[in-house]
Amino acid sequence: MFRGAFTLSFLLLLSGCGDALRLEVVFDDCPNDVEKIYPGECGCGIAEARCVPLKSSLVHRYAFNGRGPVAIDDVGGADGVILNTELAGLGQLYLDRTGELEQYVELPNGIISVLDSATFETWVTWEAPPSEPKPFWERIFDFGVSTLGEDQRESGKSYLFLAPGKPGTTPKLPRAAFRDANTDGEIIVDAVGAAGETPAGVMFNVAVVVDAKAQQLILFMNGLEQNRAALTEPLSAIEDVNNWLGRSQFVVDTRFGGSFHEFRIYDRALTHLQLLDSVAFGPSPAFLEPKIPVQDGSGAP
Repeated sequence: MFRGAFTLSFLLLLSGCGDALRLEVVFDDCPNDVEKIYPGECGCGIAEARCVPLKSSLVHRYAFNGRGPVAIDDVGGADGVILNTELAGLGQLYLDRTGELEQYVELPNGIISVLDSATFETWVTWEAPPSEPKPFWERIFDFGVSTLGEDQRESGKSYLFLAPGKPGTTPKLPRAAFRDANTDGEIIVDAVGAAGETPAGVMFNVAVVVDAKAQQLILFMNGLEQNRAALTEPLSAIEDVNNWLGRSQFVVDTRFGGSFHEFRIYDRALTHLQLLDSVAFGPSPAFLEPKIPVQDGSGAP
């Protein structure tokens, strides 16, 4: 480790005495960091081994800052369009399932099919739906295409999705699912046990990992692995022209209700230790914040 401080020494001659007095002045750029880890890529108090794997593999990041109908990607420049609502300058995006029009985010085409391994990570606050009308398979995200094609909903044709919970079950346990046009049925990964439950009304972290090398689809809740399944098909097998946050390819599915605090896509299968670090850092850590001010979401400087 390196110290984030340096010392300047001065010799002062005391007139009439002939003695010298040494005066030391310490400049410390991490005054609250007891370990004095040099503030490199991560900042004060954070070892680079913890943040560099996250920074170096991050290809898209949506922190939902600013105002207006644009979800700015401050890493990859693949800005999203916010439909039927907009950012209010609160550092989060609220989607109201009871709104007159369906509220969701549309990300650019092709952002996942170009990836080999990948991690999809988000911080959300979910509002449990009312019991009537009967809720049915909301989506935190759904990347793919429906049987009606681009911009349309009917049934899912090929997709990777994350749902906050299976309808009609207690506790609510999230599900990740993969399907391509040539696959007979879905590859499904469900969370298990109390640690995997989707909480209502509080922010939580959930991540879906596609490990192409190990051929695994893995689901994490708050950095803890919940379950995994064999996945032999690549992300390139998905026709990702409907890349949605808060919207499903299936027209019968319930609208998502709640807030997105941050959404990230990495071009690497993050490990559980790396995801635990990410959870500990939380959404919008200082080492991921843009070095220049984020524009207003309306596109105005």
